[in-house]
Amino acid sequence: GEVFLVSDEDWRDVLSLVPATVWTEGADVKKYPTMIYHQEGSCVDAGPILDFLEEFYQASMITIVTRNPSNVPGDLLAELNKLSYKPRIVYENPDGIIDEYWESYSDIVIVGYSNYREALLASSYASLINSPIIFLSSSNYNSPSNANKLTGKDAVVIGTLDAGIRSFLSSNTRSVEYLSIEQLQDRYVQLTGTNKIILVNSLDTGFRFRDSYDFPVGAGQDATPHLDTEYSCRLFDILNKQSLASPILAASSRPTVSDPP
Repeated sequence: GEVFLVSDEDWRDVLSLVPATVWTEGADVKKYPTMIYHQEGSCVDAGPILDFLEEFYQASMITIVTRNPSNVPGDLLAELNKLSYKPRIVYENPDGIIDEYWESYSDIVIVGYSNYREALLASSYASLINSPIIFLSSSNYNSPSNANKLTGKDAVVIGTLDAGIRSFLSSNTRSVEYLSIEQLQDRYVQLTGTNKIILVNSLDTGFRFRDSYDFPVGAGQDATPHLDTEYSCRLFDILNKQSLASPILAASSRPTVSDPP
């Protein structure tokens, strides 16, 4: 099967993958494993990824989602090449996800470009209705690429958008529906019948851990973190962006996602 790897550097890249890698076929939820890696400069802890690929899921293809393959850490690629089997490694530009993974679609979920809190649940909802998700700002909403994705579609907007974007959607989509987070939570519960909830902190994208973990460079899948200066690969922000994984879990098991006030 296929496995997706994506950096947490841009949360939009991660969340745009959710409906592409987890979708519904009748009563069944289909999914490809998606792993989010944290990178600071050239440093990345590849151990958990390699453990999963070696011990739990031997992938035939690994798709690395990135706009620039040269930015993928060399250590990560080196360790992937040490797997006991030889999966095919390919690269996918996140801007091309909709064109690559949807032959056709009638609905599209829209979130403001900076609205991370709304995007967490919106991406799970997009997965539920088998719809792509797109993030619009005042500078990108009328680009030829986005216009093509939106024209003639039924748009579901989660949260708020600038007036110019709202006007554009009214003129170019087949229909537009605006939902608040609370309204979307109610709809999600109604559609799934879930009695479960995932609590997240959507402010964790700005959290910074005030110490550092050092990793032996190229140590392989058995590498363990050390607080030691002899290692040259150092990660500082290891505890942030944990909420990014919640939509993948929610899409796979169908609880709703909530960010407590």
